[in-house]
Amino acid sequence: ANTTVTYVYKKAAYDPLKIHYYNSNSWSKVCLYSYDDSGAVSKNLSGTWPGTAMTSEGSGWYVYPEIDVQSAKAMFTNGAATGALQEPGANQPGYEVSGEVWIKNGTVSFNSKVIVSYIDSTGKKLADDEIITGTKVTSADSYTTQGLSSQTETPVVIGNASGKWSVSTKNIIYIYPNGTIDPTDPTDQTDPTDPTDTTDPTDPITDPTPPYGLIIFGDVNFDETVNLRDAMTIQKIMITTGQFDSLQVMLGDVDRNGVLNLRDAIIIQRYALQLLDDTMGIGEQYREPVTDPITDPVTDPVTDPVTDPTVPVTDPTVPVSDVITVYFSNNYRWSSVKAYIWNAASAEHESAWPGTEMTYVGTNSYGEEIYKVEIDLSKYDMIVFNNGSGYQTMDVTLDKSMDSTGFYLTGTSGNSMSYGTYVFDPSGLS
Repeated sequence: ANTTVTYVYKKAAYDPLKIHYYNSNSWSKVCLYSYDDSGAVSKNLSGTWPGTAMTSEGSGWYVYPEIDVQSAKAMFTNGAATGALQEPGANQPGYEVSGEVWIKNGTVSFNSKVIVSYIDSTGKKLADDEIITGTKVTSADSYTTQGLSSQTETPVVIGNASGKWSVSTKNIIYIYPNGTIDPTDPTDQTDPTDPTDTTDPTDPITDPTPPYGLIIFGDVNFDETVNLRDAMTIQKIMITTGQFDSLQVMLGDVDRNGVLNLRDAIIIQRYALQLLDDTMGIGEQYREPVTDPITDPVTDPVTDPVTDPTVPVTDPTVPVSDVITVYFSNNYRWSSVKAYIWNAASAEHESAWPGTEMTYVGTNSYGEEIYKVEIDLSKYDMIVFNNGSGYQTMDVTLDKSMDSTGFYLTGTSGNSMSYGTYVFDPSGLS
């Protein structure tokens, strides 16, 4: 019998804003002036200028009570009614802050974490998740993850195995297609004598064979479920023949852009791992299982196209392009959005700093302008987003898995801003 499982996704609640400030200026009084300028009208969050007094924590540190917002901009003053001294300086925007932050000598520190999961191609856990905690880190600090020493095959990694810390939690997933669980691992709750477990862990990923049964959006290997094997089927076909049949394109093109490619595989991977806020219709059934036998057209020698020696069975292999497209959400309303692109090894750059003006593609449901740029990975592997006049992200390392990835700003450390990522969906643009 078929079982329908419904997943309900909701966005995680944000941590309220809590600001700590080190009084390196030795002011006799320290005030916080915080505001939200993301809307059409700027809103004061901690009183009017020159701000509200902060409380001493000792050793030069001051703190302000929690503010129930996800992010804001923060400035600090000595509280003078006229001619107040301030940080950042006059005519400069406030520090970009989110969650709990510590600001000292122009550097913003924050707490964050990286969650590392280890699974096989069916989504079964091979080991407990590893949680890497970053305490008072900055966007200039780096984290590193590792695979399982007990596994011998090379894993598929979703996310950046190594990178820079950001305010938002990162989820890194190591997939071992034929992975086995360490018999001493307490996470393995499977009874090895259970006769109901008939899964062959060495069962290879097979290409689909008609006739088709239950037709489900996202199920490209036609096993009547959507899981990591569908994502791996797309990757396998791209690497080998590069040819998909029309039904695979219809079911696998989950971003509905008319092309079945690596971006669709990544979205299906994230669906299978329950990492999508919006399922995008993946898992929806097209029709009931086929019960009537389907006549195999191959048995008809007159109409069988395979018997015609003048008709090739497959088209020539289509090479996978090295060009990827990345997107940038201008959530901090930069007046100009540029991309500086270069090669880390040779230092060759696509164009001189501050780089190329990105192309506007539309506005999302949050009112943020979206921009895009194409990068040829055979030439370049690094990018920095910037406004051309002082503000920029940390260095971003690029690879093919980042095709159709969207970036947005999450905070700042001086003039270097941290970033988050998401799967770009063009259907929500206006």
